[in-house]
Amino acid sequence: MKSILFSLLLSSPLLFADEKASIEEISAAFKKIESSYESWPHHSMTGENLEGGHGFEKHVWKSDDDSGLIRVEEILFGEHGETITQFFLQGEKLLFVLDRSDATPMFENAPTTVTENRNYFADGKLIRQLRKEGKFAAGKETDTAGLPNKTIPLAEVEGGNGLYEGYSDTARKIIDKLAAANAEDDSAPSGPKGSATVGEGWRMIKGTRSRDEKFALAWGIQGESEAKEETDEDGDISVDPQTEKLANYVVNLESGAALGKTSGNHFGDKAEYNHITTEAVWSNNSSFVAQFCSGKWETFDAKVYSLLDGNALSKGADLHAAASKAAFEHLKDSPQLKKFKKDDFAITLRDAAITYRSTTAFIQVGVMGQIPKNEDDDSFFGCTVTFRLEAGKDEAAPILTWSSTEADPE
Repeated sequence: MKSILFSLLLSSPLLFADEKASIEEISAAFKKIESSYESWPHHSMTGENLEGGHGFEKHVWKSDDDSGLIRVEEILFGEHGETITQFFLQGEKLLFVLDRSDATPMFENAPTTVTENRNYFADGKLIRQLRKEGKFAAGKETDTAGLPNKTIPLAEVEGGNGLYEGYSDTARKIIDKLAAANAEDDSAPSGPKGSATVGEGWRMIKGTRSRDEKFALAWGIQGESEAKEETDEDGDISVDPQTEKLANYVVNLESGAALGKTSGNHFGDKAEYNHITTEAVWSNNSSFVAQFCSGKWETFDAKVYSLLDGNALSKGADLHAAASKAAFEHLKDSPQLKKFKKDDFAITLRDAAITYRSTTAFIQVGVMGQIPKNEDDDSFFGCTVTFRLEAGKDEAAPILTWSSTEADPE
């Protein structure tokens, strides 16, 4: 695949001079990454049999020289196929993204439909998109090498204006998450920059730090200065999920202060215990944070908070309710809602990102609905919902204003 990808970077119709220079720069970085990344330091994370057979792989390779080159890969597996997204960066700058979807309907001898988008970025914006589409018979190799590329006019690219921000935030989120998960001593009393990971009445939840490492999610037992019940072989502490007065917080790691209580109920130092997980999604400037608490089949709590001058926490805006409502409005005439009721679907929120377009904040989140243990093709749906995000007055919850809903590729 490496040689195919590289040749496609260079083989394209006539380009404007500036565009051609940018693509030549992207091609040079791409070639260097693909020829070297397998020898670079590598972090990865996998999950299998999640949400009824879904799974994922996340990988990050960082160059061990001063070039700042980074390769990120995310693979998502599901009942209907898989998606592979490869991100190529130089420092904070996103250069190129290959996004591939392999979709196979759930019936015997069904063909697989493959869609590949190659996205080129310069100066923080999309400058070119090439697309390949093909259908392959059951049992045949889904090799797209012989398929022609189609140049997509930028005005016709779905989500074109926000594509750079969305891809860049997704890549950065994976990089940050794997860096936190692979930290040498994430549970020690002191972390990077001298920040505390244990405070009066709270313990930090691993992998939930803000990007500037000043803030994080934490858990504790209200009224107790130290929560301690079960300690595993790594020294991580957890309690029974039904423990009375269990609480989650947003904390300032530099001052050690708990800024406020969230509606989450995570119960240990690790972000994942079997199928029970919690996740924090931060804005770049730590003005907003979203906490997602999920089980095997669904997300049961997801709220967005504002940090008030880094000293206090606002009330939470119910992202779960808003995203579910937007998804079902999008599906109002769909086969899913002709066969099933809304309440039949378990809703999982995933792949969230808080981004900025100029000075306006947006939160984008994937919404997956499924009826557990039901194999009907219409018992599943997926879409991506975007909201404009504004801080409320004083300690009021942030304001979520619907912006768009886009169906996942079939």
